[in-house]
Amino acid sequence: MKIVDYANKPSQYFNNPRRDIVSLMPKGAKKVLEIGCGTGVTLAHLKEEGLAQEVHGMEWVKLDQAHPGVDQWLWGDAVRALERLEDGAYDAILCLDFLEHLADPWSFLEAVKSKLSPSGCLIASLPNLRRVKVLWNLAVRGRFDYAEEGIMDRTHLRFFTRKSALELMNSGGLEVDMWRYSPFDSGSKGHILNALTLGLFRDFFTIQYLIRSVPRK
Repeated sequence: MKIVDYANKPSQYFNNPRRDIVSLMPKGAKKVLEIGCGTGVTLAHLKEEGLAQEVHGMEWVKLDQAHPGVDQWLWGDAVRALERLEDGAYDAILCLDFLEHLADPWSFLEAVKSKLSPSGCLIASLPNLRRVKVLWNLAVRGRFDYAEEGIMDRTHLRFFTRKSALELMNSGGLEVDMWRYSPFDSGSKGHILNALTLGLFRDFFTIQYLIRSVPRK
């Protein structure tokens, strides 16, 4: 992935707070790091809600709209930036829509684990390749077309289903202790189809999975 491809993404790609991960946040988190945090709006939201005392943001490119509520910013390549951080420093590390952009997310999780406190956790969101729209395009139309954003984002290097996403989050000295389907927008096509099928085929309508892992005992 080239920096120019990332920097030229639409502004909403960087500016949406991720309220859907609040239920996965540990109680009493003192220091939280988000890797690939965009403008830092999710971190600012967590701090405003009292879910984190101190928030640090890590982003590849420096954005003009960087949120002033973020206590510390780290710019540049995440692998190198992570090496400069103190081991065991964070009660929660967020990788939201980030791991799929890496060539080797499995090795990256090993590095992330060393930065977690003993009771800390990693929270990630991973896109679901098994969604019916992707399957239809592939199986019926014979298409595997990339897009500017979403599951088929052209900057994605890795693709996951629920099973492989959980396997990833169970690697690198980590183990999954909680996961969620991403919520549907009320009245959306996915919400309606899921209701009509009584939730039996939710994996085919889900856009992404929200997964929390903790250091393996």
